[in-house]
Order: sequence, then structure tokens, then C-alpha cells
Amino acid sequence: MMYKNKRLQEKITQFSLQNPNYKKNAMLNHIQDDLFEMKSSGMSWNAIMDALPAYGLMVSDSSFKKFLKKSREQE
Repeated sequence: MMYKNKRLQEKITQFSLQNPNYKKNAMLNHIQDDLFEMKSSGMSWNAIMDALPAYGLMVSDSSFKKFLKKSREQE
């Protein structure tokens, strides 16, 4: 079953409406808490990255890994 988070969908939709020319990193930062929540629920980072297109968010492997590295450094 595909993991679908309604709150995450709404956050992505709202952010993209308010910031039509957003950068992927800005979006990932905006939904960071949700991504870490998905991780703590047992999903792997690869599964989370693979789920993002279902929310209309296409993120390359390298961009996602760069985001993860940066967010881990902030903890």
C-alpha cells in the first residue's frame, strides 16, 4: 500500500501556490518535519524519496542526499 499523508500533500500544495518558482531545497526544508516523521514510522529514506512524486514533488537522488546531509548537520 502506498503511504499517503494528507497533511503533507496540503503543505506541498500550499507552498507551491505561495512560491510558484520555489527551489527543491526550499520545499524539502518546508516539509522536513514530515519527512523525519515518515522515517520514524519505519520508512527508509529511499522509500520516502520514491513516495515524493506521488505528492507532485520530483527530487533527484543527489538533491535528496544533499538535503539529508545538511539536515543531519543541523541536529
